[in-house]
Amino acid sequence: AGDVGSAYQRLGIFRVWTLDRTSRPSFSDSPPLTDSARQGWEQYDSYDDPALQCVRLGMPRVMTVTGPHPIAFVDRGAVILLQGEYFDVEREIHMTEDVIPASAPLSPLGYSIGRWQGDTLIVNTSRVNYPLFDISGLAGIPQSTAVAFEERFTLSEDKTQLHYDISISDPEMFTETVLAEDYAVWKWRPEIEIMPYQCEVD
Repeated sequence: AGDVGSAYQRLGIFRVWTLDRTSRPSFSDSPPLTDSARQGWEQYDSYDDPALQCVRLGMPRVMTVTGPHPIAFVDRGAVILLQGEYFDVEREIHMTEDVIPASAPLSPLGYSIGRWQGDTLIVNTSRVNYPLFDISGLAGIPQSTAVAFEERFTLSEDKTQLHYDISISDPEMFTETVLAEDYAVWKWRPEIEIMPYQCEVD
């Protein structure tokens, strides 16, 4: 047991993590939506979900709707690779930049920069072009390209859990910044590996 313990002390965040639980954020009971966002949400039909057609997901859904599929962090020096088994996601987190470049192209996953605060990896992401916001209790809210996220991945004291907070700012869809604190908790299970995701259209 001591050898295993020392191994994950050294690995820190750079392991495969499996979702243990998610919690419904308090703001989902009365979301501070703009009029256009509320109208789009009311008109949303879950049958229009692009995931049903195996269209790759974007932020924040790649983090907030992983289900049983694990995630993993890989240390590549100036870049941390965040892999997600669900839809074979690969996010690059740039660790040597302080500001997201305005020239970064819009994309479903956006552009992410990261920094360490103790055992917490803080990730800021913008330049996202993905049409749907999705978090527990709020599926189908439209999302604009002005959206920005701050994620916090925090190791537990015993280094066996990873706690996840996410705050969301989208001035076109939310009237204020919203925070889902301790939204997800991932556990380290040494036997779990990231496997290829084989999406099939029903």
